[in-house]
Amino acid sequence: MALERTNPLPEGIYWVDVFSKDFESFRAWLSYHDDKVRVISTQSFPMSGMMGTPARDWYLFKVLEPVTWEGPGYPDIAESEELTSEETGERPPPPKEPVERLEEVLEIPAKVGGTILFGGAAAVAVYFLVKAATKGKK
Repeated sequence: MALERTNPLPEGIYWVDVFSKDFESFRAWLSYHDDKVRVISTQSFPMSGMMGTPARDWYLFKVLEPVTWEGPGYPDIAESEELTSEETGERPPPPKEPVERLEEVLEIPAKVGGTILFGGAAAVAVYFLVKAATKGKK
């Protein structure tokens, strides 16, 4: 799929992902141009993860006559009015199950703890080696 960078946006079918920070302005653009733009379908995706992907809405829309594009970004040219969001581009992986997230959280301290334990043991060994090597050299 290709981006449409022409402005005004020519007649055609397009899709765009609109993230939460742009919801209001994009909806205002659609409302203002309701005589030139027709929404074919939309799908909403909630924010995923505590600090993960922000909420977004996917829009498939038809430009009936050239219209000034105001973003966000550039729309993608759609091949048909039957296009779905699942058919457009790469998607972030689905959110992990709580058990998988817990395993990751528990794995980090184990790795850090193991490193600290190994580093501490190595430091103790070096101390005793140096002590043994310098014994009696005063």
